[in-house]
Amino acid sequence: MKKGIRDKNIIMLFIGGFISNIGDMMYNLALTITLYTASQSITPVAIMFLARGVLRIPIQYLSGILADNFNRKYIIIVTNIISVPVALSLVLMNKGSLWIGYVVAFLLQSLNDIDICSENSILPELVKKEELAEVNSIFSVLGKIAIFISPALAGLLYKSYGTTSIFIINSLTFLIAGLAFTLIKYIPQNTIGSNKSNILASGFKGFKLIKSYGSVILIFIVMSSFSLLGMMYEVMKVAVSDINLGLGADGIIYFGYALAIGGLVSPLIVKFIKKKEINIFIVASLVVAFTYIVWSSTHNIYISFIILIIAGLFKSIQGIYSTTIIQKDISNQYIGRIFALYKMILTLTAMIGISLSPILYRFIGIRYIFLLFSLLAILLSSFALVYNMKKNTIKITN
Repeated sequence: MKKGIRDKNIIMLFIGGFISNIGDMMYNLALTITLYTASQSITPVAIMFLARGVLRIPIQYLSGILADNFNRKYIIIVTNIISVPVALSLVLMNKGSLWIGYVVAFLLQSLNDIDICSENSILPELVKKEELAEVNSIFSVLGKIAIFISPALAGLLYKSYGTTSIFIINSLTFLIAGLAFTLIKYIPQNTIGSNKSNILASGFKGFKLIKSYGSVILIFIVMSSFSLLGMMYEVMKVAVSDINLGLGADGIIYFGYALAIGGLVSPLIVKFIKKKEINIFIVASLVVAFTYIVWSSTHNIYISFIILIIAGLFKSIQGIYSTTIIQKDISNQYIGRIFALYKMILTLTAMIGISLSPILYRFIGIRYIFLLFSLLAILLSSFALVYNMKKNTIKITN
């Protein structure tokens, strides 16, 4: 491990992010259980997901402006500390006050969007550019470890003490994460407080710069198709588990573990890859698209499990390099707004995926849905690969 990755600042980011991830996953499970058991209906669960999505795009727009105009360390600390009482308020929720869950879901999602934008923006200021891919891969694998730990821990707490204990622990994870982030030594390199008189308009100025960065545009185009595919997967995975594989609805638990297993291997791959990052991203995207086609078509449990492990590996590589390329190419002065634009596009395409899923499921079925949209993702990825190769050829010729 390189010296920069052993740095105290990065270790604190690792610790804070990992603890917060565990709390978030436990809270998601507990909130879903509470809403369902209180009503014996999936409707409140659907409303909860809707509450998270509503107004998310303007919040993401704001998160980029904040990250580029204020101290990113303070933003990360403040969002985590504010999340403590917000998360704790869930203990007041009961059958007659489910609205608390919807409000908290929206507030925590909004605070998380602001936090993540500043975390992604601060990282290039804490490590060298050549270390970004490895650092992002470690963040990715810590997220996969959290996936393994959280369901078991949440299940044990739920059986022993109920969901209230999980809500309390989740609020404490925000407090611990916030304290860990205070230990980061950080001197801002972005222009703090510039143009505060016209701060909202500054967001558009940052967005306009995207046209100057060809590799980042390719990331946006390709990942928008995978955001759409990813939400279709989330909506229809229970049907694949129940109908295609005969595992029942509980089979989605095994899907999650398969993806996590693949993701755990990604840092080993990233550490030894020396090729151009945009090409690695595109190849990983092509592999992920093919895995969706196989996963949606197979009726064999073992093939499905193996293909999801492969998908987990290449989705992690795809995510690591998409983030790394943006962090490397974009100036620190504008990186928050570019990340915000990126998340806004992904949120919009995800919402399209959610909207289309039930309609297409009824008329053409799961297999053809994933065949159609995976082919679209393959075409966009192939275009990105050809465009990048031509661009490199022109540079060499000149």
